[in-house]
Amino acid sequence: MVDTNPSLLLREAVASMVLIAILFLLSFCFNAPLDDMANAGMSPNPAKAPWYFAGFQELLFHFHPIFAVFVIPGTIFCIMIYLPFRQGFLQNEGTWFISDKGRKAAATACLFSLVLTPGLFFLMKRSSIFKNSSQTCH
Repeated sequence: MVDTNPSLLLREAVASMVLIAILFLLSFCFNAPLDDMANAGMSPNPAKAPWYFAGFQELLFHFHPIFAVFVIPGTIFCIMIYLPFRQGFLQNEGTWFISDKGRKAAATACLFSLVLTPGLFFLMKRSSIFKNSSQTCH
């Protein structure tokens, strides 16, 4: 038998119901950005597949259809199936926060990511280098 924690299950169920309620409230408050009704006589320019086929469409743009639809996704799928069975080096597993050096490295990485990510974002938004880049890159 599998050990379970009923109070944890109850907390997770309550958290998921709260999240679903928040999503329902947000969907009532904000309208979805939908286009006009579909017209079978006129397709939008450029006619693109739905978002979940966007990766295949980009692959079809760059590769032969056999590679874009079968070989590349099949290879990625096989690698993803193989990854859980791959044995790595287990000698340093779980030692990141035990030593002072590990805690210092984690704190430094957290600090840099919390400072640099927003900083680079605002730099990119305010810098003149990145403005109107969609018009210059083709």
